Amino acid sequence: MSYVLSRFINGICLNPKEYIVDQNNEAMTFKNKQLALDYFNETEGYDIQDEEQLEDEFGVYIDEEETL
Repeated sequence: MSYVLSRFINGICLNPKEYIVDQNNEAMTFKNKQLALDYFNETEGYDIQDEEQLEDEFGVYIDEEETL
């Protein structure tokens, strides 16, 4: 199972989600939730401790890849 980072466009839950993409414009996948969280922290310069904090403070979700 792999995971992706996503958020609702403009932070509005009625809108579709957008995803972090790679150089080929494909959704980036991570082997586990912690790697996705680590990637967010590294690229954005934060020290988010868990998935709940990521959702509450930034509106960013860690979804299973199958949900795309």
